[in-house]
Amino acid sequence: MNFSSDNAESWAPEILEALGKAAEGPMPSYGDDALTEEVTRQFSRIFERDVAVFLVATGTAANGLAFATYCPPFGAIFAHEAV
Repeated sequence: MNFSSDNAESWAPEILEALGKAAEGPMPSYGDDALTEEVTRQFSRIFERDVAVFLVATGTAANGLAFATYCPPFGAIFAHEAV
């Protein structure tokens, strides 16, 4: 496996199969679908409280959104190269 990028490796067959099943037929977008509702229910159960879940396509997008919640637009985030 190559962990240098979330786009560097192919997906596991199980993931591709699950995506294919999830994409069958028409479905509302932007979090109004049954899949997002189920993921939200599961996370709320795991964390034992109501949570909001925002599904994104890549780890880079998730990291950017997470950092944006901690840092104002005029701020900065520093990370050591070894991280």
